[in-house]
Amino acid sequence: MNLGIIANQFRLPYPYHVLVTPASTVTSDLYFDLSTLSSFWTKVRSDGGDIRVYKQNGFTQVARQVCGFDYANNKGSLFIATSGATAFYITCGTGEAEP
Repeated sequence: MNLGIIANQFRLPYPYHVLVTPASTVTSDLYFDLSTLSSFWTKVRSDGGDIRVYKQNGFTQVARQVCGFDYANNKGSLFIATSGATAFYITCGTGEAEP
């Protein structure tokens, strides 16, 4: 699935957050390649444990599974439970309000 990164947003309290919008309507779980995110690998923990995914409203956290995470080589992927959402924030790092 081809995804487009729309823009970095400032309203989420994390050092790194990016809004991702699927190229078409998604009705099932979504695969996302983390290797496509610039600056992500300098902010995320080496075990990927701080990665969170939110619906576009920025408040509703959605289920995600970090897969094939290879911090040393800046590679990894996420499976995201779409739950009918059409865009997602991917966040990482320690913020003021850790979920």
